[in-house]
Amino acid sequence: EPSHPGIDLPEWFHASQRAKSSLEDFVRSYFMFHDLNVSSDLFRHLPVLSFVETYIYMLDERNESWTKSAGKRMEENADKTNVY
Repeated sequence: EPSHPGIDLPEWFHASQRAKSSLEDFVRSYFMFHDLNVSSDLFRHLPVLSFVETYIYMLDERNESWTKSAGKRMEENADKTNVY
């Protein structure tokens, strides 16, 4: 796990794969409600949609990882301070 808040390429790639699936669902569901043409409008908005969705997934994965590790540390510290 990187010690800096920068972007780790394998982490970004994994998040982008998850984002791709979400974007496909988004396009199929919402473009028709806004009278957008998938063939032309999608490619105009795709770079921004892709970046934002990927970044959200990456932050979500980092948050889940941080929460799990923080929870483990809290349990370890509680075990050390509890006297039976």
